[in-house]
Formats: sequence, C-alpha cells, structure tokens
Amino acid sequence: MEEKLIRALEATGLSVYAIERPETIKNCIVYKYSESNESYSDDEADIESYKIYVNLYCESGLSKNKNLIKQSMKSEGFGLEFIAPAYKSKELATIQQAFTFYYVEKNI
Repeated sequence: MEEKLIRALEATGLSVYAIERPETIKNCIVYKYSESNESYSDDEADIESYKIYVNLYCESGLSKNKNLIKQSMKSEGFGLEFIAPAYKSKELATIQQAFTFYYVEKNI
C-alpha cells in the first residue's frame, strides 16, 4: 500500500515526505497513515483498511495542487473522505491544506 501511496503523491510533481517535512522546504506533500484489520479468515486478516492523512504545503497554486492530489490519489484507487479548510501560516509563509483519504485492500 505504501508504494502505491507514494506513487500517487509523487505523480503531482511535488516533493513527498513521510510524517514531517524539512523546515526549509515550502512546497511539498507530507503523509502518514493508519491501518486496521476489517475481516479475519482462519485467524489471519483478509481485509485491511487504511486511513491516509495528506498535508499539502505551498506558497501559491493551492487550487491547482489540490486538484492534482485529488486526481492522482483517485487514479491509484484511494477514496477521498474529507478536505479540511485551508490554513495560511504567516510565520512559515505557506498555505497548508489537509486531506483524509481511505483505501481498502484484500489480502489473498
């Protein structure tokens, strides 16, 4: 799942980081995710679900980057759950946009 997630995010053309970004990078995507087992068969998880948290940081081009993220995640099979209101950080001189996606995977 993580390879699929990174591939989707890198398709936007922005730098992608797990958990946190370097302080000097202003235009990038930061992701983290949680996972849970939804179904068991023979004492093994056969369906796993993931909740993916994506933060976009940009100095400009919020609408363009937001659409790139939504399209690239959708093309890799991730469902959009929620987009939080954008936030502008004056001290960092960036706009921050948070997304929540989901993904369900069968283990065969």
